[in-house]
Amino acid sequence: MSGRNYLGLCAIVKDEHLFLEEFVAYHQAIGFETFILYDNESAIPVAHTLRAQVERGLVRVVPVRGESMQMPCYTHCLETFRDQAAFLAFLDADEFMVLKKHADARLCVLDYEKHPGLAMHWVTYGSSGHLGRPGGLVLDTYTQALAGNVQNNHHVKCIVNTALAVAARDPHQFVFREPGMCCVDERGMPVTSALSPFCADVVQVNHYSFKSQEDYEAKMNRGRADVAALCGARTLDQFYAQAAAPIVSAPVLSRRMAARIKRAVDTGTPFCGIETDAACLAAADEAVLSRAAGRLLAEKKAAAAAVSLLARRCAGDGAWTTTGLLALACATLGMRERAVDLCRELLVREPSTRSHFLHFQVLLVLGDRAAAAAVGRYVKYACELFGAEASPQYAELRAMDAREGLGVWTRER
Repeated sequence: MSGRNYLGLCAIVKDEHLFLEEFVAYHQAIGFETFILYDNESAIPVAHTLRAQVERGLVRVVPVRGESMQMPCYTHCLETFRDQAAFLAFLDADEFMVLKKHADARLCVLDYEKHPGLAMHWVTYGSSGHLGRPGGLVLDTYTQALAGNVQNNHHVKCIVNTALAVAARDPHQFVFREPGMCCVDERGMPVTSALSPFCADVVQVNHYSFKSQEDYEAKMNRGRADVAALCGARTLDQFYAQAAAPIVSAPVLSRRMAARIKRAVDTGTPFCGIETDAACLAAADEAVLSRAAGRLLAEKKAAAAAVSLLARRCAGDGAWTTTGLLALACATLGMRERAVDLCRELLVREPSTRSHFLHFQVLLVLGDRAAAAAVGRYVKYACELFGAEASPQYAELRAMDAREGLGVWTRER
């Protein structure tokens, strides 16, 4: 496996300094590992607004000048930075990817890896009654989606496989290497234009296109990054229409998550452990990787942050420890079939005590106590038969048996 990231985000921004830190902090919190931001002549440079994130290497800023630069920047990103991430999301700074089924964005993308890309539908949010800019987080302040905005929500935004995407056709769709290649929606159906039948049971893109009236007027004055000729298409009549439209309460952040994002924005440092996870997974030392297993078993968030990285490493090196950790991470997340398949793969490749012990751990995590106990008794027997009572598997099995009360040491078959 190369050292590149699994999931990155590309955006072109202009004068978004009030909201950009939240945009980066939130998306890093849900699993994005790198950001490539094109600064289209912002009055306050993006590199200044995100100085801490740039210095950490999380954000790369590319200055650009001119009108209608969105598609050229997207294409430049694919041509220049495709090696920075296996998958890239192309979003605007007022768009936030919201997960419905997954703990981590990389897990969501992993489910669609066999496709050239994933198309996610907009859910448009209104002004929530704000005329003046209220302050606070966008995600915490604007909590009312437009209930009758079905037509606009047919639009999609995409995450694409950087090995297959070659250019942006428009902000909503991409050109791929082979004829017939296209993104799919969350149901696996092909998406061949900027619009498709709405679905958002798995993932959606919250589009905060209005915010307060003060923000909307500033947006009108900024112009557009896609087609400059359409700048006049935004009018206050549109703002007044959304203010009168039916709404539905659809908050995104829990109180705890909001506090963490706010702290990340205020301090310029992330609250998540992505860098630590990535460092552990990139290490060549088997002992370091093995120690990560304890965390995977204890924390679903750590498992979520690890699965796609481990899967990518498995494809590259196929090492026993990497595959074993992936099995544990999948088990922790309840991905039963995949976890058991990985155990089966290891047992075929290496029918050793450690492979059987890993199978024992996976079964225990999945809640199959009887099956785990049966495998545990075999591991105990094999260690004693071959004089391997000093092995780490034997010691750990004994400790886990005592803790879980499986009866491996007290029941003879």
